[in-house]
Amino acid sequence: RAPVRLQSVDEVVDDLHAWLQASREKGPFVLVSHSNSGIYVRRFETRYAREVVGLVFLDSAHEEQALRLHELDPAGPAPDEVMARVGWYVKPGQRLDWQTEVPLIVIGRGTPFERTARDGSNSQTNRMTEEQFATWDRIWTEFQRDLAKRSQRGEYRLAEKSGHWIQRDQPELVVQAIRDVCRMASTR
Repeated sequence: RAPVRLQSVDEVVDDLHAWLQASREKGPFVLVSHSNSGIYVRRFETRYAREVVGLVFLDSAHEEQALRLHELDPAGPAPDEVMARVGWYVKPGQRLDWQTEVPLIVIGRGTPFERTARDGSNSQTNRMTEEQFATWDRIWTEFQRDLAKRSQRGEYRLAEKSGHWIQRDQPELVVQAIRDVCRMASTR
């Protein structure tokens, strides 16, 4: 079995752009992303800014998370150079410099991460002390607030009854956020 080549963030973004064009859907678009796809959506908005009028992030990954996780748990795996090279994370010493002018709503989870990975893998959070894990949970919330501040029209909302899967746990919050971003975009 041949190894799967890891696509860069830019390649994924270009694929999405091509699919949207092929679909003949008329933009501009409000893009909604969950978790890791937040990284793709931020890059899409940067590359194709005229085609995006609003963003909704659901418990979004953050480009600085690998660095912060390693700072918190130096015994864990070091930030992966390959992942930084393909655009997933910033490199050591760098910070995310993304900003946007479009309306943005970031919804963060209200309940802590699950301590153990559902797939039974030995993830880094499984090996953390309780104190490290609690700190990581706070850092994740800081990431959500940080993303919301990256637009002058940004807003952070807490999904009090949701874990990481906000769209499953409290879908009404997601629908309302989309409506609100559409409304804000129309009053530009």
